[in-house]
Amino acid sequence: MKKILYVILFSCLLYGGDSILSEQLQENLDLKEKKIEKSSKILKNSWINPLNLSISKGKNRVNSKMGDESYFNGKVSLHQDIFRSGGIFYAIEYAEASRLLGLSQIKSQKNTQVISAYKLLLKILKNDKLQAQQRLYIQNSLLDIKRKKEQYLAGLVDISFLNNAILGKINQENMLLGLEDAKEVLVNEFAKLSDKDYKNIQILHVKIPSKEEYISQNISLLVQKNQIENKKLLSKLTRSQYLPKLSLNASYDVMDTDSKIRDSHDKFYNYSLSLSMPFSINTFNDIESSKLEHLIALSEYNILKENQSKKYEKIIKDLERIDKKISLAKKNIDIYDGILLETKELVGADIKTKDDLDIMENSRLARNIEIQIRKLEYEEKKLELYENFY
Repeated sequence: MKKILYVILFSCLLYGGDSILSEQLQENLDLKEKKIEKSSKILKNSWINPLNLSISKGKNRVNSKMGDESYFNGKVSLHQDIFRSGGIFYAIEYAEASRLLGLSQIKSQKNTQVISAYKLLLKILKNDKLQAQQRLYIQNSLLDIKRKKEQYLAGLVDISFLNNAILGKINQENMLLGLEDAKEVLVNEFAKLSDKDYKNIQILHVKIPSKEEYISQNISLLVQKNQIENKKLLSKLTRSQYLPKLSLNASYDVMDTDSKIRDSHDKFYNYSLSLSMPFSINTFNDIESSKLEHLIALSEYNILKENQSKKYEKIIKDLERIDKKISLAKKNIDIYDGILLETKELVGADIKTKDDLDIMENSRLARNIEIQIRKLEYEEKKLELYENFY
């Protein structure tokens, strides 16, 4: 029940009216689904031949004495297979299998776009945290330059120490500029998927499915399963094309002729049943080729299932690794808290300067931001599971 609840919740986020995707992308996906439905109906009825209607009217010049002869001819004809050794049934089933395959592919495409949008959102938020962290590093670099300058002017250190401090600040500022450029790229990529302001979108917190759930609810495997069914029916349909088929042939004609010497109004019809069977040099190869396509689809499913299983295991290990980094960062915060407390006491005793305290406070804040960054990475990594999970 717990699994069903969060699967339903996630499905609502993916396919509900409040989807993160832009209206244009959603409309495009909706149109593709409608196209698949229409194409399926056409394919489902493709075994039914059209009713042919032909009408002709004209005049014939017989000779100068008889004058012109007017005529009218109307004909309705039908050539329809009524038995194809199972081919009609397979054609209908193949149409339905093609519909399910197409819809699952659209579902997979939408799933990928939604998850990509949420991952970009997390990357943008992570970039904001990195920028905030970088600004703290720059503040510390400025304080370090101030201290190195005082030490240099007092003759306590040579110019290389001050120069290195300045270069360190320049590097930190360049890194900040790089982060700002990277954010602009991320925001532009996000705008390709969503027309919403990323600042107003909440982070998508998802639960970690079990491995069994991940495999059973895997959209990539669902697409491949539908592909297997599609190829299986196509193989049966191909085989039926080389088996006996029974066809109905029927026509109804109306012919009117009007001239000086005669008027005629004729109506006649005919119908027949015909049994036929094609013999082709490629019969065996064609049937075997379609069977091989089905076997290839089965093989690809097994390969994909194994790959998805390994992907799940890797993501779980990555999550455990990030979790350890978060725990380690929290321990480092405790260390900084202790040093910060001691530094405050030393500043009160005029042993340490206010700059020393500011450096420690900035360092402590930077470590706290590190935890926030790791938590965003954790959520982003979880979303990788939902790239294939529905």
